[in-house]
Amino acid sequence: MRTLRALLVVLGCLALWASAAGADWLVMRDGSRVETKGPWRVEGNKVLFDLPNGTLSVLRASEVDLEASEAASAPQPSADDEVRAEAPPAPKPEPVLVLTDKDIPRALPVDEDTGLEAVSSSTSTGDIAEPLVVDSWEKTSTRDGFGVEIRGTLSNRSAAVRGGIVLQVEIEDFGGNEHQAQAFLRLSALEPGGSTTFRAVYPNVDDVDGTPTFSLESVGLAADADGIKVIDDASGQVRQTITSLDDAAAGAAASGDDGSSGSGDDP
Repeated sequence: MRTLRALLVVLGCLALWASAAGADWLVMRDGSRVETKGPWRVEGNKVLFDLPNGTLSVLRASEVDLEASEAASAPQPSADDEVRAEAPPAPKPEPVLVLTDKDIPRALPVDEDTGLEAVSSSTSTGDIAEPLVVDSWEKTSTRDGFGVEIRGTLSNRSAAVRGGIVLQVEIEDFGGNEHQAQAFLRLSALEPGGSTTFRAVYPNVDDVDGTPTFSLESVGLAADADGIKVIDDASGQVRQTITSLDDAAAGAAASGDDGSSGSGDDP
Protein backbone atom coordinates (compact mmCIF):
# COMPACT_ATOMS: atom_id res chain seq x y z
CA MET A 1 0.00 0.00 0.00
CA ARG A 2 2.79 2.42 0.89
CA THR A 3 4.54 1.65 -2.39
CA LEU A 4 1.34 2.32 -4.37
CA ARG A 5 0.77 5.61 -2.53
CA ALA A 6 4.35 6.77 -3.19
CA LEU A 7 3.99 5.88 -6.89
CA LEU A 8 0.79 7.90 -7.14
CA VAL A 9 2.50 10.92 -5.53
CA VAL A 10 5.39 10.70 -8.01
CA LEU A 11 3.03 10.38 -10.97
CA GLY A 12 1.05 13.36 -9.72
CA CYS A 13 4.20 15.49 -9.46
CA LEU A 14 5.24 14.48 -12.96
CA ALA A 15 1.81 15.39 -14.29
CA LEU A 16 1.95 18.82 -12.65
CA TRP A 17 5.46 19.38 -14.03
CA ALA A 18 4.43 18.40 -17.53
CA SER A 19 1.37 20.66 -17.31
CA ALA A 20 3.45 23.64 -16.18
CA ALA A 21 6.11 22.98 -18.80
CA GLY A 22 3.57 23.00 -21.65
CA ALA A 23 1.19 25.68 -20.28
CA ASP A 24 0.36 29.05 -21.83
CA TRP A 25 -1.11 31.98 -19.92
CA LEU A 26 -3.66 34.73 -20.39
CA VAL A 27 -2.93 37.85 -18.33
CA MET A 28 -6.04 39.79 -17.49
CA ARG A 29 -6.28 43.57 -17.29
CA ASP A 30 -6.70 43.32 -13.51
CA GLY A 31 -3.40 41.41 -13.24
CA SER A 32 -4.85 37.95 -12.70
CA ARG A 33 -3.65 35.04 -14.84
CA VAL A 34 -5.56 32.21 -16.51
CA GLU A 35 -3.66 29.03 -17.40
CA THR A 36 -4.47 27.54 -20.80
CA LYS A 37 -3.82 24.14 -22.25
CA GLY A 38 -1.84 24.91 -25.38
CA PRO A 39 -1.80 28.22 -27.24
CA TRP A 40 -4.72 30.63 -27.16
CA ARG A 41 -5.99 32.55 -30.20
CA VAL A 42 -7.77 35.82 -30.94
CA GLU A 43 -10.84 35.79 -33.15
CA GLY A 44 -12.39 39.23 -33.62
CA ASN A 45 -13.15 40.68 -30.17
CA LYS A 46 -12.83 37.29 -28.44
CA VAL A 47 -9.99 35.18 -27.11
CA LEU A 48 -10.51 31.44 -27.48
CA PHE A 49 -8.56 28.95 -25.36
CA ASP A 50 -8.70 25.53 -23.72
CA LEU A 51 -8.64 25.17 -19.95
CA PRO A 52 -6.14 22.67 -18.45
CA ASN A 53 -8.97 20.09 -18.28
CA GLY A 54 -9.60 20.48 -22.04
CA THR A 55 -12.76 22.61 -21.84
CA LEU A 56 -13.04 25.19 -24.65
CA SER A 57 -13.50 28.69 -23.16
CA VAL A 58 -13.79 32.27 -24.35
CA LEU A 59 -12.98 35.72 -22.95
CA ARG A 60 -13.58 39.24 -24.25
CA ALA A 61 -10.39 40.54 -25.89
CA SER A 62 -10.86 43.85 -24.05
CA GLU A 63 -10.44 42.02 -20.72
CA VAL A 64 -7.10 40.46 -21.73
CA ASP A 65 -3.70 42.15 -21.83
CA LEU A 66 -2.54 40.52 -25.07
CA GLU A 67 1.05 41.80 -24.94
CA ALA A 68 1.54 40.58 -21.36
CA SER A 69 -0.08 37.27 -22.30
CA GLU A 70 2.35 36.77 -25.19
CA ALA A 71 5.30 37.51 -22.88
CA ALA A 72 3.99 35.11 -20.21
CA SER A 73 3.46 32.37 -22.79
CA ALA A 74 6.89 32.76 -24.42
CA PRO A 75 9.28 29.81 -23.89
CA GLN A 76 11.56 30.38 -20.93
CA PRO A 77 15.30 29.58 -21.23
CA SER A 78 16.46 26.47 -19.39
CA ALA A 79 19.17 26.46 -16.72
CA ASP A 80 21.60 24.95 -19.24
CA ASP A 81 20.88 27.77 -21.69
CA GLU A 82 21.57 30.36 -18.99
CA VAL A 83 24.86 28.67 -18.04
CA ARG A 84 25.95 28.58 -21.69
CA ALA A 85 24.99 32.25 -22.15
CA GLU A 86 26.93 33.33 -19.06
CA ALA A 87 30.02 31.20 -19.77
CA PRO A 88 32.89 33.33 -21.06
CA PRO A 89 34.32 32.46 -24.48
CA ALA A 90 37.29 30.13 -24.44
CA PRO A 91 40.60 32.01 -24.72
CA LYS A 92 42.37 31.83 -28.05
CA PRO A 93 45.41 29.53 -27.91
CA GLU A 94 48.76 31.24 -28.06
CA PRO A 95 50.74 30.57 -31.21
CA VAL A 96 53.38 27.91 -30.73
CA LEU A 97 55.75 29.51 -33.23
CA VAL A 98 55.76 32.98 -34.76
CA LEU A 99 58.22 33.77 -37.54
CA THR A 100 58.99 37.28 -38.67
CA ASP A 101 61.06 38.54 -41.57
CA LYS A 102 64.10 39.08 -39.35
CA ASP A 103 64.12 35.39 -38.35
CA ILE A 104 64.83 34.23 -41.94
CA PRO A 105 68.52 34.40 -43.00
CA ARG A 106 69.08 36.45 -46.15
CA ALA A 107 71.50 35.79 -48.98
CA LEU A 108 74.84 37.52 -48.51
CA PRO A 109 76.98 39.25 -51.17
CA VAL A 110 79.39 37.05 -53.15
CA ASP A 111 83.08 37.81 -52.66
CA GLU A 112 84.70 38.55 -56.05
CA ASP A 113 88.02 36.88 -55.18
CA THR A 114 86.76 33.58 -53.75
CA GLY A 115 83.32 33.37 -55.32
CA LEU A 116 81.89 32.40 -51.93
CA GLU A 117 79.07 34.06 -50.08
CA ALA A 118 80.05 35.76 -46.84
CA VAL A 119 83.74 34.93 -47.34
CA SER A 120 86.45 37.59 -47.62
CA SER A 121 89.74 38.46 -45.99
CA SER A 122 87.78 39.81 -43.03
CA THR A 123 85.48 36.81 -42.47
CA SER A 124 87.87 35.00 -40.15
CA THR A 125 86.34 34.87 -36.69
CA GLY A 126 89.69 34.74 -34.98
CA ASP A 127 89.29 38.36 -33.88
CA ILE A 128 85.92 37.57 -32.24
CA ALA A 129 86.24 35.50 -29.07
CA GLU A 130 82.58 34.48 -29.03
CA PRO A 131 80.85 34.41 -32.44
CA LEU A 132 77.60 33.25 -30.80
CA VAL A 133 76.41 34.89 -27.60
CA VAL A 134 73.41 34.28 -25.34
CA ASP A 135 71.89 37.73 -25.11
CA SER A 136 69.17 37.04 -22.56
CA TRP A 137 67.44 34.23 -20.68
CA GLU A 138 64.57 33.66 -18.29
CA LYS A 139 63.22 30.83 -16.19
CA THR A 140 59.59 29.68 -16.57
CA SER A 141 57.52 26.72 -15.47
CA THR A 142 56.63 23.98 -17.93
CA ARG A 143 53.08 23.88 -19.21
CA ASP A 144 52.17 20.92 -17.00
CA GLY A 145 53.69 22.63 -13.93
CA PHE A 146 56.05 19.73 -13.15
CA GLY A 147 59.33 21.22 -14.33
CA VAL A 148 61.17 24.35 -15.43
CA GLU A 149 62.25 25.78 -18.77
CA ILE A 150 65.10 28.10 -19.65
CA ARG A 151 64.10 30.38 -22.53
CA GLY A 152 66.16 33.08 -24.19
CA THR A 153 67.80 34.46 -27.31
CA LEU A 154 71.24 34.06 -28.83
CA SER A 155 72.84 36.08 -31.62
CA ASN A 156 75.63 35.79 -34.18
CA ARG A 157 78.20 38.54 -33.59
CA SER A 158 80.68 37.28 -36.19
CA ALA A 159 81.06 38.38 -39.81
CA ALA A 160 80.20 34.92 -41.20
CA VAL A 161 77.12 32.74 -41.30
CA ARG A 162 77.15 30.32 -38.36
CA GLY A 163 75.54 26.91 -38.87
CA GLY A 164 75.18 23.59 -37.10
CA ILE A 165 74.37 25.45 -33.89
CA VAL A 166 74.07 23.24 -30.80
CA LEU A 167 73.29 24.82 -27.42
CA GLN A 168 73.68 22.87 -24.17
CA VAL A 169 72.21 24.47 -21.03
CA GLU A 170 73.28 23.25 -17.59
CA ILE A 171 71.43 24.22 -14.41
CA GLU A 172 71.68 23.38 -10.72
CA ASP A 173 68.67 22.87 -8.47
CA PHE A 174 68.47 23.89 -4.81
CA GLY A 175 69.47 20.37 -3.80
CA GLY A 176 72.84 20.80 -5.50
CA ASN A 177 71.97 18.45 -8.39
CA GLU A 178 73.13 19.38 -11.88
CA HIS A 179 70.88 18.97 -14.90
CA GLN A 180 71.87 19.39 -18.56
CA ALA A 181 69.64 19.62 -21.63
CA GLN A 182 70.10 20.44 -25.29
CA ALA A 183 68.03 23.46 -26.18
CA PHE A 184 65.45 23.58 -28.95
CA LEU A 185 66.44 26.32 -31.43
CA ARG A 186 64.08 28.14 -33.75
CA LEU A 187 66.90 28.55 -36.29
CA SER A 188 69.97 26.30 -36.59
CA ALA A 189 71.89 28.75 -38.83
CA LEU A 190 72.34 32.50 -38.35
CA GLU A 191 73.54 35.22 -40.68
CA PRO A 192 75.88 37.90 -39.29
CA GLY A 193 73.88 39.97 -36.79
CA GLY A 194 71.03 37.44 -36.81
CA SER A 195 69.40 36.02 -33.71
CA THR A 196 67.12 33.17 -32.69
CA THR A 197 65.20 32.02 -29.63
CA PHE A 198 65.86 28.83 -27.68
CA ARG A 199 64.15 26.67 -25.06
CA ALA A 200 65.64 24.02 -22.75
CA VAL A 201 63.25 21.81 -20.75
CA TYR A 202 63.92 20.12 -17.38
CA PRO A 203 61.05 17.83 -16.31
CA ASN A 204 60.58 17.18 -12.59
CA VAL A 205 62.94 20.02 -11.58
CA ASP A 206 61.30 22.42 -9.09
CA ASP A 207 63.56 25.46 -9.37
CA VAL A 208 66.96 26.74 -10.51
CA ASP A 209 69.67 27.89 -8.14
CA GLY A 210 71.95 30.54 -9.64
CA THR A 211 72.76 31.23 -13.28
CA PRO A 212 72.65 28.53 -15.99
CA THR A 213 75.81 27.62 -17.91
CA PHE A 214 75.53 27.85 -21.69
CA SER A 215 77.80 25.83 -24.02
CA LEU A 216 77.61 26.55 -27.76
CA GLU A 217 78.94 24.68 -30.78
CA SER A 218 78.82 26.00 -34.35
CA VAL A 219 80.82 26.34 -37.57
CA GLY A 220 81.32 29.20 -40.01
CA LEU A 221 79.51 28.64 -43.32
CA ALA A 222 79.64 30.00 -46.85
CA ALA A 223 78.09 28.83 -50.11
CA ASP A 224 78.94 28.65 -53.82
CA ALA A 225 77.89 26.53 -56.80
CA ASP A 226 79.76 23.50 -55.43
CA GLY A 227 77.88 23.42 -52.13
CA ILE A 228 78.11 24.72 -48.58
CA LYS A 229 81.62 25.45 -47.29
CA VAL A 230 82.73 24.98 -43.68
CA ILE A 231 85.14 27.80 -42.80
CA ASP A 232 87.99 27.43 -40.32
CA ASP A 233 87.48 30.05 -37.61
CA ALA A 234 91.20 30.68 -37.10
CA SER A 235 92.35 31.08 -40.72
CA GLY A 236 89.15 31.87 -42.61
CA GLN A 237 90.01 29.11 -45.11
CA VAL A 238 87.60 26.48 -46.42
CA ARG A 239 87.95 23.32 -44.32
CA GLN A 240 85.39 21.09 -46.06
CA THR A 241 82.34 21.11 -48.33
CA ILE A 242 79.02 19.75 -47.07
CA THR A 243 75.74 19.09 -48.82
CA SER A 244 73.26 20.26 -46.18
CA LEU A 245 73.06 22.25 -42.97
CA ASP A 246 72.44 18.99 -41.11
CA ASP A 247 76.10 18.11 -41.74
CA ALA A 248 77.26 21.37 -40.15
CA ALA A 249 76.81 20.05 -36.61
CA ALA A 250 78.98 17.05 -37.45
CA GLY A 251 81.57 19.44 -38.84
CA ALA A 252 81.59 21.39 -35.59
CA ALA A 253 82.09 18.22 -33.54
CA ALA A 254 84.87 16.96 -35.84
CA SER A 255 86.78 20.23 -35.51
CA GLY A 256 87.50 19.56 -31.83
CA ASP A 257 86.64 23.21 -31.15
CA ASP A 258 83.24 24.19 -29.79
CA GLY A 259 83.33 27.36 -31.90
CA SER A 260 82.04 29.61 -29.14
CA SER A 261 80.56 29.65 -25.67
CA GLY A 262 78.32 32.03 -23.82
CA SER A 263 76.74 32.46 -20.42
CA GLY A 264 73.71 34.06 -18.91
CA ASP A 265 75.89 36.99 -17.79
CA ASP A 266 76.54 38.13 -21.38
CA PRO A 267 74.83 41.38 -22.29
